[in-house]
Parts: sequence; C-alpha cells; structure tokens
Amino acid sequence: MSDYRLSRLLLMEGIWPKALSTSKTLNRPHLMWYLLLAGMVKRFHAVPTITQDTVGAHSFRMLWWCQLLKHTDQEIRPELQMAVAKHDIAELTVGDVSGPTKRRLGIQDALHKLEEEVCRGWLGLAPSGLADWEQKILQLADAADGMMYCCYERAMGNSTIEVVFNSYRDYFIDHVPSVPQLAVLHDIELLWRIFNEQ
Repeated sequence: MSDYRLSRLLLMEGIWPKALSTSKTLNRPHLMWYLLLAGMVKRFHAVPTITQDTVGAHSFRMLWWCQLLKHTDQEIRPELQMAVAKHDIAELTVGDVSGPTKRRLGIQDALHKLEEEVCRGWLGLAPSGLADWEQKILQLADAADGMMYCCYERAMGNSTIEVVFNSYRDYFIDHVPSVPQLAVLHDIELLWRIFNEQ
C-alpha cells in the first residue's frame, strides 16, 4: 500500500475509530481534518428538504442570532462564541440524534456528556463556562435558526417542513424567552406566514 493511501486511511481512522475512546487528543493533522469535516455534517438528515444545510453554515448563522437575541446591556463574550462554534461539532463522531428521539429515550444528558467528552478528549476543547443567560441565548439561537431555515425551505416550496418549524417554535417557547426575545419570535412567525401563504 502506498504511503499516501496509508496516511489517508490513518487520517480517517482517527476520526471514525472502531471503538469510541476519548482518552487521546487528536494530533494537529487529525484535528484540522476533523474540523473541516465537522462543518460539513448535514443537518435535517431525517427530514425531506429542498436545500442542504450544514453544521458550519448553521453555526455561522447562530453567531448572528446570539447578537439579535441578547439584551442591549449584554455582551457576547468569546466563551459564548466558542460555545456556538462547537455546539454541534461532535455530531461528526456521535451522530445527530433528533430532539424528539432524545426526549423519548431520555438520553439528552448522556448524549450531551458524550459530546463533551469528544470535545474535551479528542479535540482538546475546554467546557465553555457559560453563564445561565448565555446558555439560554445559545438554546434560543439554535431554535431561531432552525425556524428561519424552515422559513427558507417553505419559501423554496417545501410543504412538509411545518412540523419541524413548530417543533423549533415549541423549543424556543419552552426556554421562556424575554419580551424582546419574543419580539424576535414574532418576526420569525411573520416571515413564516408570508412564505406559507404563497
């Protein structure tokens, strides 16, 4: 086997090993490859969509949602920015289990712990250390982006995406948004209605 083929195989094996172990941090070439591929992980893989969304594009948009959802006296700290950048990064290894499935099986905490182990163990990323309000912004931004992506899908002609929109909307409301954050939700709902009437 050529050195090139061998090195390519070793690069992939480091990312998708036969047995999941988070006791060894990836070396720099493996880490660079992991980060590239993690941004390419497809979202909405279990839902029929017209367009394709990725973890990288979603994370970029979430940074802006954090800005829109924060209160005027709050600053977006680097810790929150890093939490956004890494919030779905472990899906390359552990997969993207849908929210309803996680809730039905009661595995949210166990899956979150495994994702944290991948981030800390393989990728060498420390826990984010977010304040409670920042954790809430992270969750609201995730849901807001999900709703807006559903608006885009609906605008493109996807008539089956409403159940996903409603799921994200319920998730947003479950996190008890403030009055200004509810105003953002109302704007998203307005866009949904506009695209839904076409």
